Amino acid sequence: MPYTLKVLPSKNGYSIKPIEDSIVKSVDGGAQRVRKKSLSTTAIVNCQWALNPDEYDYLKAFYRLNKDEDFLANIFMESHIPEIHTCRFVPQTFGVTGRTGKVTFMAAQLEVAPNTPDQVDDEFVVELYDTLGVEEARQYRNDLWYFVNEQIPVVNHINWPTV
Repeated sequence: MPYTLKVLPSKNGYSIKPIEDSIVKSVDGGAQRVRKKSLSTTAIVNCQWALNPDEYDYLKAFYRLNKDEDFLANIFMESHIPEIHTCRFVPQTFGVTGRTGKVTFMAAQLEVAPNTPDQVDDEFVVELYDTLGVEEARQYRNDLWYFVNEQIPVVNHINWPTV
């Protein structure tokens, strides 16, 4: 079972080279023809970390153990929240980019396999925006996120009296 990287990359030091998995062919007098280029494509994600001394030691050790192996990491790819993806370090891209006091800055490129899209989730989001409009759908999603991530955990930690 692969290791899971526990240190998230910094959001401000983050870029993704989009996955190009389609071939488009223009034809005279008609619509373009599009087909899949391959069955499994990956994206290149440029990551940067700002690390305290303990995190620096951890990331260096993690790299030594996984530099030629697949590992799991929370990466922002298809969503605005980080999700677990299968990753691999791109050779010769891992290293220190600077130091300020006790903070060490590191960078690496990761080859990241995309997760399989969830058609039900995609249909829900599109239908929500079609039905409510952009502003109301955004408010609905924010309210739902708040309820699931802020309210439910609080309710679950209350010591309810037993009957």
